Amino acid sequence: MKEVLPGWTGTLPGEVHSQIKETTMLRATTLKISDHIIVRCQGAILVGEDFSALRCAVMKDASAKMVVLDMAGVKLIDAGGLGVLLGLREWAGKHSTQFKLMNVRPNVEHVIKIVRLDRVFDFWTVPDMFDLIHVSRAASVVGACSVWFGSKAVCDTTAA
Repeated sequence: MKEVLPGWTGTLPGEVHSQIKETTMLRATTLKISDHIIVRCQGAILVGEDFSALRCAVMKDASAKMVVLDMAGVKLIDAGGLGVLLGLREWAGKHSTQFKLMNVRPNVEHVIKIVRLDRVFDFWTVPDMFDLIHVSRAASVVGACSVWFGSKAVCDTTAA
């Protein structure tokens, strides 16, 4: 380790950034459940990164009622990354789409709180996700019953 300041050893910020770029690249995959899009993010959301995959995943379906960024795989974020998230949130608002963050790691959450964006972003919980899956599964069972038995069919969805 290099001596950064007298008595302090560590890595200089520029060296940290170059190490990050070597080891992390932002990837985004989507899952559509009902009229919600879940975007699973992997890597770092840092200035200088190519955010096209993230933007494309979020903007894929402008008719979605909600876009949720699953941030469990995001290890680092900086001011540039926060700017991208704010831009995506603004885009969603213009399209009447809710924009939420989920599974934010403690170090990323810390950065969000330091700049007080925890008051700006909405957060989605794991129970919210389970509710969506349950409702969507029940809706697909009802839809299947309607196809098989006609639109006036009554189906027991408690087994769903």
